[in-house]
Amino acid sequence: VLPNIDQSPALEWLLDHSWGDQPTEPIQLYDNATDPLQKVNLVAIEQTAWICQELDRRLVEWMRATGDPLLDGPVALPPFAVVNRAGDRSPDGELVREDYR
Repeated sequence: VLPNIDQSPALEWLLDHSWGDQPTEPIQLYDNATDPLQKVNLVAIEQTAWICQELDRRLVEWMRATGDPLLDGPVALPPFAVVNRAGDRSPDGELVREDYR
């Protein structure tokens, strides 16, 4: 998320090279042993679909066991909390007081 990167030459370089415009898949699975640069998302590959399903099952089970409030939907910000919007291009954007996802 761009606003999580401090204002720096690195951020400027990333923005100049369209990094912020690259689509991000909501679910990602990589084989870090054979693909350490994480170039091939295995989610779309039929042979690894069972891994994603199993990890999803485990996550939901853990969320239920721990009473995770995200099971009921987005979690409201605490009073007086401020955040950047995920779509902002830098952490210096306008801070907002609202629910975020």
